[in-house]
Amino acid sequence: MNSILITYRTTKHLATGVTLFLLTYGREAILPIDKTKSLTIHERMMSIMEEIPHIRKEARLMIQKAQDHMMQQTSGKERRFIVSEEVLCHNSAKESWYSGKLKPKWKGPYQIAAVLLNGSYPLDCRDLQADLPAYLL
Repeated sequence: MNSILITYRTTKHLATGVTLFLLTYGREAILPIDKTKSLTIHERMMSIMEEIPHIRKEARLMIQKAQDHMMQQTSGKERRFIVSEEVLCHNSAKESWYSGKLKPKWKGPYQIAAVLLNGSYPLDCRDLQADLPAYLL
């Protein structure tokens, strides 16, 4: 387990561009096979204190860039339905406490009866079971 954690903490992450070890301790991990520079403790501490704010600032910028990229990819993909389109109904309230892992999570298909202003869609209730809501959120 320790070797897995060391590998994870010393691998550069795509979102930040740096290792978790560097973000946490302000320096790269030094393995026994690595050669070390001959610095005094005071010199090393001063260099860490100078470097860490810049490293963390770069990491924040990389994270913001990755988040902006994700927002651009997902924006404008909100699904709109039309009247008489067939949809499946998902009971998300029941999912939080119901442990029917192998049972179907979706019911349907049902038809959209109308499109409401708040983004809700009443369903054609002819075949809808009583325990399911008659709308999609």
